[in-house]
Amino acid sequence: MNKKILMIEDDVELSNLVKASLELSGLAVETCSSMGAAIGKINSEGFSLILVDLNLPDGKGMDLLEQALTNEKNRHTPMIIMSANSDLSSKVDAFSFGAEDYITKPFHLLELRARVERRLAKQTEMDQLQAGPITLELHSQSIRLSGLKSPITLTPREFKILHLLAKNPKQTFSREMILDKIWGKDIHVTTRTVDAHICYLRKKLDRYCHVIRSSAGEGYRFQA
Repeated sequence: MNKKILMIEDDVELSNLVKASLELSGLAVETCSSMGAAIGKINSEGFSLILVDLNLPDGKGMDLLEQALTNEKNRHTPMIIMSANSDLSSKVDAFSFGAEDYITKPFHLLELRARVERRLAKQTEMDQLQAGPITLELHSQSIRLSGLKSPITLTPREFKILHLLAKNPKQTFSREMILDKIWGKDIHVTTRTVDAHICYLRKKLDRYCHVIRSSAGEGYRFQA
């Protein structure tokens, strides 16, 4: 997945330096110098990480935290505050509003880059589950198969079944257990529904369909 960073910073010289530094890591960086422009970006595009200056010419960067957290495209996007405010109250406010990290100006470009890379690596771990030849993209509820470039879209229940099995490899789940965990106790469907979903799922897994194993009379398990 390509990593795209949004940086909101009104100091043009600093913005250019940070952009150049992050691009050395292969990251795509878009920049804004005002609240208005940043809100437009946040509402129209999804980002892997957002860097925010607290003091902007047309508003406070803290307000952008709330804007992003209520936005469908970026509510799970980690945000790092860049600010000359080194007082404890500013830092506490930033974290209470949802910031993931806070770096005080002036900072070393290498330190910022290290923090960004660490946060992106952590985000990748949270967004993906690698199970043998299959990568589960948790955010988009799609999968990638080894050797294929294009992602494969699953239905919500197909994805939940695969995720349940893949994160518990070699553990056998009975049809009743799958029904309970995926459909819930108050939904009245038969175990044949599970079999049908497994059948559709295996077809989408194509040559890797064998990773979902059947245990006669017991249920299903994931084994890469």
